[in-house]
Amino acid sequence: MQDVDYREWTGYIVHLIQRAGTPKDSALLDLACGTGTSALLFARAGYKVSGRDLSRGMLDAAQAKAKKSGLKIKFQPGDIRKFSTKDKYSIITCLFDSMNYLLKEEEFLSACRCAQEALSGPGLFIFDVNTIFALTKYWDQRLEVKEAEGVVSIWRNSYDFVSHHANLSLTLFVPRGKGYKRIDEFHQEKAFPLDDVKSMLKKAGFEKIEVFKHLTLEPAQPNTIRATIIAYKK
Repeated sequence: MQDVDYREWTGYIVHLIQRAGTPKDSALLDLACGTGTSALLFARAGYKVSGRDLSRGMLDAAQAKAKKSGLKIKFQPGDIRKFSTKDKYSIITCLFDSMNYLLKEEEFLSACRCAQEALSGPGLFIFDVNTIFALTKYWDQRLEVKEAEGVVSIWRNSYDFVSHHANLSLTLFVPRGKGYKRIDEFHQEKAFPLDDVKSMLKKAGFEKIEVFKHLTLEPAQPNTIRATIIAYKK
């Protein structure tokens, strides 16, 4: 995530929230919050933030960041495909193509339904997705080698045109003493047609849906790489 400009990204989301007329001190749930960088930025912007993630290791890192920053953020373990909460939120976010990790339509629909139920009315569900164009053009047959803070990473991407899954095999060499520790990860994403995404959101109970080219207010186009979607609950 070294190349991600978190301030620009969360600033854009805040603009969308303000554009919708949602007050700054509203309750915000950041799904798939990772190590909490975006959650902290939302909290600094004045929102009452909670975070959920499937990885307890990431949640521990997020909690440590919040404590160090003096911010009160409640982090809890949770699966975006099936979660419920006693609290109600005015805003739910799910950023950094986390929704692309839902490989089945029923999983995507379930996540949308859970978000809809966790929102108060009115409420906003804001998330971004890699598009089919992005995964077929930029993930297929791509090899990258990166170096950051002594960590060397090798990114091998491919796209399966039968299953429509984008695959990433990631190998990292992390400094350990005089040598390196090798870590291997496998990531898989899927992009649904944006019209299908809108249909699933409507099926989940959202009344109004907007789809923008990421970081803009322009409508998404066939060659859009990342789309940001706002689903409104009345």
